[in-house]
Amino acid sequence: MRVSASEFLGGCLACRGDAAFDGDPATVWQTPFDQVAGQWVQADAPGPVAVDHLDVGVVVDGKHS
Repeated sequence: MRVSASEFLGGCLACRGDAAFDGDPATVWQTPFDQVAGQWVQADAPGPVAVDHLDVGVVVDGKHS
């Protein structure tokens, strides 16, 4: 699967778009602190993929809003 994102938090290689799909709760896709509106992440699979649900996690740690 190829993952791309509009941007990620500069200086944080673990915050790239592919972190949103790696199954590791210790990594997350994180946008830059400014200009957050309009950010996106996209996953392209080599062939058709059936999706019957999508789990969305939100970081709740007192540092993110």
